[in-house]
Amino acid sequence: PAEQPIKPLEANVPEMRTIAYGNLKYSIDSFEASLDESGKATSAPKAIPGISMSWFAAKDACEAAGKRLCTEREWLTACQGALAQDDDGDKRYSDDKMEGSLYPYGPIHRIDRCWDKHAHHGYRPVYTGQHPGCVTADGVYDMTGNVAEWVVDAKGRQILMGGAFDSKADKARCYEYSDVWGKGYAAVSTGFRCCKDGGGQLMSNEQKNESIALLPLMGMAAAAAAVAAGFQFVMSSSDSAAHNSNSGTQVVAAADGERVDLAVADDHRTRGAKTPKVELVVYGDFASPFAATAGRVVDTLLGQYPKELRVAYRHFVTVDNHTSTSSALAAEAAAKLGKFEVFRQLAFGRNDGLGYVDFSAWAGSLGVSDSEYRAAMKDPATQGAVEADGAQAAALGLKRRPTFFLNGVQVPGTMPADALAGLIDKELTAAQSAGGLKALLKTEPFDLEGVDIGTLEQKREGQARFGESTVRIDDNDPSWGKPDATVTIVEFGDFLCPYCKRGAAALRQLKDKYGEDKLRVVFKNLPLRMHRYADASARAVLAAGRQGKFWAMHKLLYERQKDIKSGGVDAILGLALELGLDLDILMDDMTSVDVRQHVANDMAEAERMGVRFTPNYFINNEHIGGALPYNNFVQIVDKHLAKAGK
Repeated sequence: PAEQPIKPLEANVPEMRTIAYGNLKYSIDSFEASLDESGKATSAPKAIPGISMSWFAAKDACEAAGKRLCTEREWLTACQGALAQDDDGDKRYSDDKMEGSLYPYGPIHRIDRCWDKHAHHGYRPVYTGQHPGCVTADGVYDMTGNVAEWVVDAKGRQILMGGAFDSKADKARCYEYSDVWGKGYAAVSTGFRCCKDGGGQLMSNEQKNESIALLPLMGMAAAAAAVAAGFQFVMSSSDSAAHNSNSGTQVVAAADGERVDLAVADDHRTRGAKTPKVELVVYGDFASPFAATAGRVVDTLLGQYPKELRVAYRHFVTVDNHTSTSSALAAEAAAKLGKFEVFRQLAFGRNDGLGYVDFSAWAGSLGVSDSEYRAAMKDPATQGAVEADGAQAAALGLKRRPTFFLNGVQVPGTMPADALAGLIDKELTAAQSAGGLKALLKTEPFDLEGVDIGTLEQKREGQARFGESTVRIDDNDPSWGKPDATVTIVEFGDFLCPYCKRGAAALRQLKDKYGEDKLRVVFKNLPLRMHRYADASARAVLAAGRQGKFWAMHKLLYERQKDIKSGGVDAILGLALELGLDLDILMDDMTSVDVRQHVANDMAEAERMGVRFTPNYFINNEHIGGALPYNNFVQIVDKHLAKAGK
């Protein structure tokens, strides 16, 4: 098509445009996608586009809005104004001849149409529709020159389409793409837009390779709310119909001084002894940062007690967490196909955690067909099984993931293997005296006095730490107070963690009380993968530190958690503006190799210390797991000052 004249932005641009060329008909977002407060994709003018989006995050946001990621062919067709063709038959379209326009507005590059090299806007994208001349013949805006957009090709591979604001001028064109970045890659110039099928039908085989939509478990959430209103967490599991009839909603929390009989059945997620003397029920969540550690503990115990121990797994899903929900459904589907143990190993074997995962693509690794696995995930019985365990967890009043029940006694799911083994040995003796496991379940429960309960709970003084004993402090770690202060507190924090926010407020009070001669506070980042913008926040606070504003940014990030969760990276940049920071320098530092390495080093130190959740504190190397009230912190600091004679 010929170059379109520049006109003012239309007053009422629809959310999506319908594109129809040949036999291809679909709808595409009129503008680059943004995120609403719930994380769903939206398309509107004068909005900040979603940036720092990975392929997984973009796909997830589109699906949450009832849409999907565009295919490469759809994106290219909309941009060039003609049906994209695969001339060489390699199932790629961006490497073939241009059927229509090279640029969205016409055949000749005009820098003022889509791209202005951030001369007036800082090192970041401009608002959607801010360049009204950057519009296709079909009325689609911003297709090149603002953010690069994630799409999926005919083989299910991820591609970034369109030149971005940080591209060179001659790369702001329809067919510009990159397939070198992994699906987890995210940068300030990575964004997206969504598409929908035209006429309610799949228009090509490309989308048949996409993952199926895994809907939130609304039934489970409702069931949990009915039993335990106000709980942040619900549990779910995927058991067979027989198991559900035995151990579904009928289980209730045990009265004081009693064990709870969980009626464990020998089903598709049960491992170990067929006639056990000890039973361990694991309420877990594959999306939890502690899941893999708990899984290794269970594997160790099964190897140690192969003839005595039976372990049953039940899901503990976090409400409104897509990865938690989808992993539970995927695990249940695998279990129904006899592949639960393979699924466990795949999930726990990922060094980078689950993040946003297309579980339907795991069929080959599980050893089942794609159609078989997809059918199992879509089966209403799969969701029903998960919902049943969710109701059971709510009835038990569970809140933390993971949680163990050892012979009907609730114990923290972060207990080390040797501590659990000590309890198992005692239970084996008790079962023999009682006349078997069933008889033992009617006796009084054991207590945890003096037992190492792991890092998820605050330990009594003198209990062993699950990890190394001395935390390392690097020269470039942000710190407040003098290096030779009497008491040093090392904080491992995540800026989107509400408990970290409470702990940070208490630490600010401690600074005022003790001063920099007595107290030193050192901060280490531990961004959890369950928080979408935690990593960006971690890099932003370190970048702010390079401009002398670390602690000011530290305070604002915690105080504005709600804004960051809804506004993402743009909200973070807004905080930087409040502090008077140079955004060009900040963005350069946030994306630099050394800042990313600093965050990675902090996370590695957390792993070495056995820390896998936030917040965690080390007060003169005394480990405190979780945020304490201010007065409790004062007691511990005073204790260490007294030891030093101060």
